[in-house]
Amino acid sequence: MKFTKALIIFISVFIFYIIFTGLINTLTIFTGFVIALIMTIIVEYLDVFDISLSLRDLKRIIYIVKFVVFFIKTEIVEHLKISKIILSRKISINPAIIEIPTILRSDTALTIVALTITDTPGTVAVDIDKEKGLFYIHWLNQEVFEPKEIKRRVLGDLEVLVKNMVE
Repeated sequence: MKFTKALIIFISVFIFYIIFTGLINTLTIFTGFVIALIMTIIVEYLDVFDISLSLRDLKRIIYIVKFVVFFIKTEIVEHLKISKIILSRKISINPAIIEIPTILRSDTALTIVALTITDTPGTVAVDIDKEKGLFYIHWLNQEVFEPKEIKRRVLGDLEVLVKNMVE
């Protein structure tokens, strides 16, 4: 049983590493093998998987997976939009600093959303007013002006996903 768990951890880390490096050559296979081995030893030593999970923890894990999928999809779409702007002969942008209300209150949730917004091409979280529950975001190309539509375009489901993940 213990060997099976270690093997699953090793294979998972190895595959994850190879996928995210995007290359399959001798160096990445060797490096992936070493990293997977080290991570397997650490996880086995710390006995990470002997912790019991509650239903709340399982829900959080589901929201974390949804968050990762949402983030990857958003990154791809926004990179394509920015690439279109960069490659067009006539650059047409409408930069603005916008104010977006938020339902989030914890520092962790606010930070995750701000970092995600900043990591997404075309938007940068400039400030957070925790007391008023507002994000101030620089948007490279403001396409809409109605507050609800702005929030939908910039945040989408991000706020709900983070709330369910963290709070």
